[in-house]
Amino acid sequence: MKAIGYCVEKKGFFSFAEQQKLFDQFCMNEGFEPAAIFFDRTPNPDDNPGFSQLINFLKANNSMFLVVVVADNKVLGKDPAEILLKITQIEMEGK
Repeated sequence: MKAIGYCVEKKGFFSFAEQQKLFDQFCMNEGFEPAAIFFDRTPNPDDNPGFSQLINFLKANNSMFLVVVVADNKVLGKDPAEILLKITQIEMEGK
């Protein structure tokens, strides 16, 4: 099974390198093949090209065989509503 990662640069959070290392470790430990990793430099919900690329990747690929990996749910948003919105977007494209 393949995995894709999503990383966001945030003050006081894991660096991109640390998040990528966590993604790679997860894939190795759980037996997933890393397929892609997407990055955003800002947690701004209106400016997140990496998340848009992730959604487009899910649309273009057989996403039934993918798992989306994040270092922490805080990568997806600043509050529960924003986090849930992004999880819903991922799930909708993952079908």
